[in-house]
Amino acid sequence: MDFRHHGQDIGSKLVRHCLQQCPGLGIRVLLAIIIDGNDASIALLEKFGFQQWGYLPEVVKYEGELRGQQIMGKRLNNP
Repeated sequence: MDFRHHGQDIGSKLVRHCLQQCPGLGIRVLLAIIIDGNDASIALLEKFGFQQWGYLPEVVKYEGELRGQQIMGKRLNNP
C-alpha cells in the first residue's frame, strides 16, 4: 500500500466537501461501509458525527482473511 498521502487532511477535506453538497442534492442520510481494522477511516467518520448503525460479520475476504464490515451512518439536518 502507498501511504504517502496519509496525514495530509485529504480525507477530512473530502468528507467535508461531501457534507456541504448534501443540502443542494436533497440528501438526508449518508452511509459508509468500512472493513474491520480500518481504524483510520472509522475515526475520520466519527470525527464528522457518523455512528455505527450496523455490522456484517465475516462478509469480505481482505488480505487473505475474512473480515466484517461496519455500516456507519449520519443523519443530516437538511429540509
